[in-house]
Amino acid sequence: MTEEAGDPQAPTRQCSSWKEIAEYLEWFPAPEISLGSEGEVIRNAWVFRGLGSSDYKLQPSIERDLRPDGIGWHALEHAVSDEFKARARLHLSALLIPGDELSWLALMQHNGVPTRLLDFTYSPFIALYFAVRGCRATRCGSGESVCLWAIGEDSVNETFKVVARVAKGESARANIGREDQQDERDALISGTDGIRRDIEKFLPARGNIKHKLNQRGCVCAIFPPAFNLRMASQQGAFLLNLAGDLAFNESLGRMMGPANNGSGDRPEWCKKFDIAAKAIPEIEHKLFQMNIHEQSLFPDMQGLAGLIGQRLRLHWNRPCTSGA
Repeated sequence: MTEEAGDPQAPTRQCSSWKEIAEYLEWFPAPEISLGSEGEVIRNAWVFRGLGSSDYKLQPSIERDLRPDGIGWHALEHAVSDEFKARARLHLSALLIPGDELSWLALMQHNGVPTRLLDFTYSPFIALYFAVRGCRATRCGSGESVCLWAIGEDSVNETFKVVARVAKGESARANIGREDQQDERDALISGTDGIRRDIEKFLPARGNIKHKLNQRGCVCAIFPPAFNLRMASQQGAFLLNLAGDLAFNESLGRMMGPANNGSGDRPEWCKKFDIAAKAIPEIEHKLFQMNIHEQSLFPDMQGLAGLIGQRLRLHWNRPCTSGA
């Protein structure tokens, strides 16, 4: 599956009420970790992203800021990153390690600087809230729809490992059997550290490795290097594109195609929900009852101000229904 222009192909459900979308979202299991028959770590988790319109793409902020006649996102991010690092040192109490590019990207993302990182959450209901929030911010009409993406973290990262081994000149199955003498703790550490090491190797990749990443597409799902209050409250995760010549959606679609997974397209690795905007008032009330609102997701003064605005709109400024 190669998506040259649009998002990856995904089974799409049309939802027009809270009841419909809640039933679909309850299907997704909570994240869990287990060991396979060969001692490998198996992480079963889905990550979610809500968009304020079904017309929006899975597109990191650095791609949204591109000009048609300007430089590509990879070169633009490099320029932005160098500028940020040079000036951010004036405001940091502790300097980040120079080679820790992922931590720098996460810090930039947290402070609103455009990067390649794409925010996701492990909670489908939090992602739904951000879809609702995005729709309200753009004042979408009742005839439009918002969008919710669900992506299998384990499917993406297992395919990422295949691409990583090929890019490094190893067999696609080179690590099979390496964990025979490892206990569960060792296997878990090896799996997590392996992805981190590959990210550190691929972020500055050039030459043949860069060519292989672009040829196959390369995206992985990761925890933030360090959580802040917002990321923790939002159960946050990132999807990271490591193929510098490809847009995010093209890289993800190419990587998850049959050339890398060896078994044909796998529609179960991603799902998409289009939700009628007319259902947003009902959805927002239900999410509020679940304690998913501005202050629970933004635990700071901005979140408090947002909560007051929500309470004003949802609870305090409604028509009186008592008889008179």
